[in-house]
Amino acid sequence: MNLRLPAGLLTGVLLLAVSPLCSAVSDPLREEALRGDANAAFRLGLEYYTGTAVRTKNPEVAVYWFRKAAEKGNSPAAYNLGICLEHGIGTEKSRIEACHAYRKAADAGLLQAQLRYAELLRNGLPEEHTADRTRPALKADPAQALTLFRKLAGYNIPQAQHNLAEMLLAKPAAERSAEETADAIHCLQKAADAGDTAAKRMLAACYRNGTGVPEDPEKAADCLRQAADAGDAAAMGELAHLLEYGIGIAPDEKRAFHYFHKAAGAGVPRAQTRLGDFYWYGKVVKQDVVRAAEWYRKAAEQNEPDGVYCLSRCLLDGIGAARDQKKGFELLEKAARMGVPRAQYDLARIYKQGLQVKQDWKTAVLWFARAAKNRHAGAMRELGKCLLAGQGVLKDEKQGRAWIAAAARAGDPEARKIVRSGGIPHETSLK
Repeated sequence: MNLRLPAGLLTGVLLLAVSPLCSAVSDPLREEALRGDANAAFRLGLEYYTGTAVRTKNPEVAVYWFRKAAEKGNSPAAYNLGICLEHGIGTEKSRIEACHAYRKAADAGLLQAQLRYAELLRNGLPEEHTADRTRPALKADPAQALTLFRKLAGYNIPQAQHNLAEMLLAKPAAERSAEETADAIHCLQKAADAGDTAAKRMLAACYRNGTGVPEDPEKAADCLRQAADAGDAAAMGELAHLLEYGIGIAPDEKRAFHYFHKAAGAGVPRAQTRLGDFYWYGKVVKQDVVRAAEWYRKAAEQNEPDGVYCLSRCLLDGIGAARDQKKGFELLEKAARMGVPRAQYDLARIYKQGLQVKQDWKTAVLWFARAAKNRHAGAMRELGKCLLAGQGVLKDEKQGRAWIAAAARAGDPEARKIVRSGGIPHETSLK
């Protein structure tokens, strides 16, 4: 039997149902809570959290009673307190204080709390600063998290199974044993069969890359389709990519647009950028650069690298958005530092030509080199030309010719012309 744990507050499912409605004259539940009954305090907290016919919804009061019940050892109340603290519901937001509450409930044996505690413990938490105090950071303990996930996976809890698999597969292939890989695949398959969409997404990646299972693009696409149809926004974005390029599934740009749109609307950053591309180029829909820029902006606000780059171009060129050279340059530089090759190339050209900034050949070469190492063909060509001429870098004709030859092999038209002119052998290779 699979036990699917609820993501939200624990209600009377674990203890008692929310109390019967109190009369206007007396309030037996409150009286019990005031006398120190932990179960009554927990139930009273639930009533204030959800609201009832006689009790106005009040998250702050709910937190008060959850805290009172937790102090007396009520583990579901401690778990609920953790949720309120983690999300700032009725109290100051603090993931560290939430973790302490989860641990208290976890130590009492509450499976939901053990799961959430393990999830936070896996990567740790940074220290928190408020006006009057600093909460120490929570040190990551992946070994303990792995132990908890393994234990909970034994109870057939899908969330624990996919977390365990994720941790096992995160190990470099050379350091991961065949048994660990097999365990990960087994956990993913069980969780996926139970309807866990995150497990289906991870299983899709395994089929796509041939990790622990035979490489099978069609099965990868089917796993993503199942997850997407179950409402998983991240899977929608991944499925849209497969549909756009026909990877493991028949190409269908209309369906790709549909899934990109749904994923973008759900806040998936990469999907927001790709949806922007559909509007920018008029693929499937009427070209609309303003709408494209709006989606690029949404993606950029979530620090999606290509979204940052695309928005920078909109601002620099004044297409789809009001021209803003200063902000556009800042975003272009940010995208370049995030590793976007075309941003690195554009930034290099700006420094080479002295646009928006003082001409600086050394900085131009630096960015051409970074983009070239990221396989940007135009950057390979420009780096080669700089090396041949000794502009911004020590002259090195051999390396210069090699970079231009590499650019030609990568399909750069100008580099191919240079090679065809006879000055640079096409077979020249980089060291």
